[in-house]
Amino acid sequence: FLFQQGRYAEAAEQFANVVSIDNRNMRGISNMATSLMLDGNFAAAAPAFKKANQLELQSSTFSNIALMYYYLGQTGKAVEALESAIELAPRDHVPWSNLGDVLWVAGQHGEAANAFSTAGELALAALEGGMAGRSHQVTCKGKMTLGNRTFHCWKRGGHGTVNMVEALEQSCDVYFYTIGYRMGIDTLGRYAKILGLGKLTQINLIGEKPGLVPTKDWKLKARGQAWLPGETISASIGQGFNLVTPIQQARLVATMANGGMLLKPYLVRQIRDKDGRVIKETFPTIMQKLDSRPETLPLIRQALLGVVHEKRGTGWRARLKTIKIAGKTGTVQVVGLRKFPKGEKVPYKFRDHAWFVAFAPYENPEIAVAVIVEHGGHGGAVAAPIARKIIETYHQYYPLPIPIEEIPDQGLTLRANLIP
Repeated sequence: FLFQQGRYAEAAEQFANVVSIDNRNMRGISNMATSLMLDGNFAAAAPAFKKANQLELQSSTFSNIALMYYYLGQTGKAVEALESAIELAPRDHVPWSNLGDVLWVAGQHGEAANAFSTAGELALAALEGGMAGRSHQVTCKGKMTLGNRTFHCWKRGGHGTVNMVEALEQSCDVYFYTIGYRMGIDTLGRYAKILGLGKLTQINLIGEKPGLVPTKDWKLKARGQAWLPGETISASIGQGFNLVTPIQQARLVATMANGGMLLKPYLVRQIRDKDGRVIKETFPTIMQKLDSRPETLPLIRQALLGVVHEKRGTGWRARLKTIKIAGKTGTVQVVGLRKFPKGEKVPYKFRDHAWFVAFAPYENPEIAVAVIVEHGGHGGAVAAPIARKIIETYHQYYPLPIPIEEIPDQGLTLRANLIP
């Protein structure tokens, strides 16, 4: 009666009395937890739901635990609870949907499969460690097998024999599986940190999240579990525990474009008074400079150019006739599509997210872009055309310098690339 009248605090007390008589009364504990939750007492509701779950594992109870942690600002624990709910009921759309919402609010659009965050860190690590280059090749037959598990490439027929540049251009999963597995998760994690992943960019916005760079030590501390070899293969293309934010992606591709300077992003360039006088001005701050071999970044940049401009490049839809764009496609797996029978239409909330990152112009970069389209599908098909339009519009407002050979001779002495 108290519960139905909306008197949740009183109802919680009455249910607590029931539980004190029988501390294994599942219904009483669940009702007490629900009353505490509706009364806004999240700190007390979370352990009550946990107690109920100890008596009887239920997906809905895990979802309620996640909700409590979410309201308490403990996003990590909320994610863990929702993952447990999904394990119990993998076809239930509610925990999947809630997990996506929690990660979105946290600013972490995770599992950025094939997005540039992981491809960039792996390419940098492999080139710096002498494990990759133009001469080093991997043969992709469409899959890689480890133990009794098979990891597929997006191109089921395989890419054939490819080197680092070709693998980046064509998004060859097997290439990155192979190199990532050889390097190990801790090496990948170390280079990810060097590139600013797993850390705040320090942009002046409230609520920025650092994302997550998984390592053996992280999993042992956070989950109490040892790292598994297959998890390194998944992490090599950005799946598994990896979490990144769009601003991290944009800064990372900008770092590759500008020669290795990790910049602090900002929103306001100038503040002026009513008379137009500059009161405050913001300038780029270099947070870190990559200490890499002279040939490393140019090789990665060439590969990113090929993503858009080579025949087999997965980002060809970003191509413009007048501006050379370099970029990288990515597809964020929301759920394993093997959960759905072949031919079954995948519900909207379970469809992949589409990523594309880019910089332009290739020769003298001015703009870096990160695009994510929720449930959009493939990055090359959906996100790349949006990035192209953004870059095209930017250059309508900030036209490229006119090369001297294209300026009509009017008897003037002009400098090369002078803007008239």
